[in-house]
Amino acid sequence: AAAALFVPEAPQPPGAPRRTARAAWTLLTARSAWALAAVIFLVNFVPFQGTAFFFYQTDALGFSKVLIGALSSLDGFAGLAGAALFWRFYNRDVVVAGLPFKLTPGLLARVSATATIPVTLLYLLYREPFMAGALTVVLGAAGVAARLSLMDLAARSIPEGGEAAGFALFMSVFNLAAWASNTVGAKYYGALAPSGPC
Repeated sequence: AAAALFVPEAPQPPGAPRRTARAAWTLLTARSAWALAAVIFLVNFVPFQGTAFFFYQTDALGFSKVLIGALSSLDGFAGLAGAALFWRFYNRDVVVAGLPFKLTPGLLARVSATATIPVTLLYLLYREPFMAGALTVVLGAAGVAARLSLMDLAARSIPEGGEAAGFALFMSVFNLAAWASNTVGAKYYGALAPSGPC
């Protein structure tokens, strides 16, 4: 909050608050915005992540905290690779199976949302350190690329003048999905937790 005092702000033109309120209302009443919010929530609602996943790694798989920390670092680097991959193909022409495609923001968002379920099923192979590392790289890169495509689509759907309200709305959906995932996963992990390594 203190750093905000040092950010230079341009004076707002007359009528800016009214225009912002009108843009926010347009966004809140648009069915497409609610549909996008639902997709963002569903793609990011992953109950076996967070607390439940940590306990699965330690209790069921017997991973050390050092290994879990190394996997977290690897996930961060994989996320950087996913962001680079997203940028490499963003809005570019590609050829797949002899057919030309333009990877528009909408197409990237649809592909990422559709691919989330089968890619997430790879967690069934998450059993030992080498496979955990390989899957961390693949799933970390894919997850960031998917998130960026959805965030880009969300940014494009916001009416001019309502950028701050739109960003707050869609980030709230991301945060709600993370909270719900952690809560649901933690609640049911104890009941479903394996007694030892799978």
